[in-house]
Amino acid sequence: MKSRIFIDSCTLLSASVFVSNKDIDEETPLKHKFYEECKELFTFIQRNLAKRIGIITSTVENEAIGVLDRVIEGELKARGYSRSHDFEIFSRVFNICDIKMRQLIMMLQREPVDSVDVAMRIYSIRNMYEEMKKRAKSLPQVAKAKTKSVPSRLKSVLNWEALYAWQDRFTHSQILNLLYNPVDDEDLIILAEASHLKTIYNSTEGKNGNLYIASKDRHFVPVRSIRTTYEGREITDEILRRFGIICEHPKRVKDLYIAEKSVK
Repeated sequence: MKSRIFIDSCTLLSASVFVSNKDIDEETPLKHKFYEECKELFTFIQRNLAKRIGIITSTVENEAIGVLDRVIEGELKARGYSRSHDFEIFSRVFNICDIKMRQLIMMLQREPVDSVDVAMRIYSIRNMYEEMKKRAKSLPQVAKAKTKSVPSRLKSVLNWEALYAWQDRFTHSQILNLLYNPVDDEDLIILAEASHLKTIYNSTEGKNGNLYIASKDRHFVPVRSIRTTYEGREITDEILRRFGIICEHPKRVKDLYIAEKSVK
């Protein structure tokens, strides 16, 4: 199969929410916090439009369009706007972002899916997340054991137990997130649709390429921080192991795709 990039709804939303300062009569433009990263991926897809590497499903499209209103309201509320009192500016911002979103969707190949097969896959995917959640509830406490292995001459240098505890929490942050932020049905459907499409691509085109999911959702992509090289990626790795799908942040997806093509 040829490699493709499946655009998640949060990536589509983030790349759509940008309004210039002139359009809202402010000093700075209004934009989603992930706008730059997600727009960069769409720019890459646009430059390779003939290759049709960007894909989407009706599920993703409808979800993104359906929550755009709420996302914009949140962005404007953060700037002190009220929907009831500032309806004109809300309407203007919504129209601008709605047009941007539909223009981005036009860059993507909308793939049909078999709803029956997708529904069957949801069961196994839900079980995977339940397994991850159970694992999060029974994680061993290793900080004290690691602290005991620190040489005596270094024990006073740092609070080693606190450091190891933080590293442990960060490494498991992706599954610990499930304890207070359970995976929703939309995420299950998106992953099931991606798995369904991957199977179709493999059967019709062979197994040489990759299917990437470009997302900012912790239920899919690794948790990272500029302060550490540690990653929380247990769910990401399990998705790759079970379904052969690479879930990554938009910028990393672009870099991985380019690297893959340069090797070939």
